[in-house]
Amino acid sequence: TVDYLYARIGEVHCISPLLMMGAFGIELFLKSLNSKCVYQQDEVFGELGGYWVTAKPLKKGHTLVDQFDDLSPVFQAELEAAYQKQPVVRGKSTIREALAAYNDLFSGARYPFESQGNDRGQSITALVKLLDVIGDHVNSLEKRVSFN
Repeated sequence: TVDYLYARIGEVHCISPLLMMGAFGIELFLKSLNSKCVYQQDEVFGELGGYWVTAKPLKKGHTLVDQFDDLSPVFQAELEAAYQKQPVVRGKSTIREALAAYNDLFSGARYPFESQGNDRGQSITALVKLLDVIGDHVNSLEKRVSFN
């Protein structure tokens, strides 16, 4: 099941990109609800009397709960109502609890090479260092024969 795979994300490497992109998609939806329009003009648009519009998120970062908490109360209530109609995360009765279940997934999957890793302690740097420690120790052991 998905819960089984999610609990073992560090062991099932082919699933990680899909989960990372799912979490990133949620992040972008939340940021789109909390952004401001930026009106920009360049030479071409300036000559035509026009401009192009982009959106700039008001809250930086990747943690889903922080993005949700920074939304206007209206958007929070609407998202909560939508989740109550379809509570899709087992054991999570509110949208905030559901987001918290995947809160650091994007950062953990996207930036595993960073030394600090994520809240689950999954850092490739630390894992490789641990592998070196164990490998060095095993290689230093005296060869023995065991009949047990």
